[in-house]
Amino acid sequence: AGVAITIEHALEVQKRLTDKSRDFADKNEVPKYRGLLARRFVQHADVLRRASQGSAAERAYVDALEIQKQLTIEVPKTTDYHADLARTHDGLGLLHYDRNQHEPAEAEFTRALEIWEKLQREFPESSEFALGVANTLINLRALMRSPRNYRIAMAPLDSVLSIYASPAHNLQQDALKKVLFQAHSARAEARTMNEMFSEALVDWDRALKLAPPKEESWTRLYRCVTLARYGEAEQATTEAEELVAEATDKPRVLYEFARVFALSAKAESNKKGDGAEQAKKRAEKHAERATQLLDDARAQGYFKQANVRQQLAADPDWQVLRGRESFQALLRNLQTSKGPP
Repeated sequence: AGVAITIEHALEVQKRLTDKSRDFADKNEVPKYRGLLARRFVQHADVLRRASQGSAAERAYVDALEIQKQLTIEVPKTTDYHADLARTHDGLGLLHYDRNQHEPAEAEFTRALEIWEKLQREFPESSEFALGVANTLINLRALMRSPRNYRIAMAPLDSVLSIYASPAHNLQQDALKKVLFQAHSARAEARTMNEMFSEALVDWDRALKLAPPKEESWTRLYRCVTLARYGEAEQATTEAEELVAEATDKPRVLYEFARVFALSAKAESNKKGDGAEQAKKRAEKHAERATQLLDDARAQGYFKQANVRQQLAADPDWQVLRGRESFQALLRNLQTSKGPP
């Protein structure tokens, strides 16, 4: 009840602010008041999105976009209006993402990225625009990690990375590292999804050199996923076992390490010719390890929410486990307990 009251209060406050901004915009022709009104629309849309009122949120985002696009035409040299437009595309993209509308989400994130990229090229010293690029890349990475492994276009990522090859670029060091880390990580995931595995590993290695301390373990984990998809099961599982010991109390991490072992089991089970029998034994071991890690994640409450349980059912990465009794027992346990025992 407390959460519902908080959301209702937030919506009421945002409506009052939006109405006030609309009055100012109606009474004044000055662009800044229309810009403020558009920002209010976005703030209201963000609250509506988090309150799962998707249709109303979409209308508010679209209202904001109409104003902001016109302002970028009327006052093209005012960078704030371009930045606001990019943020609105990001917000609408997140709404589509929440609704599992992957193609519209990618389209909005890509539009946002194009705007941030243009601003960054024109103002290479701006850490604000660099962080805008980085945040949109984070959204694209989340999209790629959807249960069905959504593939995004790589050309926008190549274009973004080309910005920072210019010697004229003079970003603050922290912002530069963050955006480059996200750009290489995003392209690594995109290349992995497009089966450009050796190129993806190059990007992961570059990302690792730039990773902030809190991101290093995750980056190594996702690099293991690429190795497993590449069929490098031995290297992937060896590195994963070294890392998983540090993550025994993090259910989301256990879930992703289980993916490494499931993908490695698939790679080993597909081997033919000499060594196929030994590969099948390794596949059996990796499959069992994957199921064990999934069960560890379950015991720590990872599958409490219905959408997370649905991911386990929908994601093709777990296909190699579906015929196993241990995996079926895990699914039955999830249906019974909906979380930890």
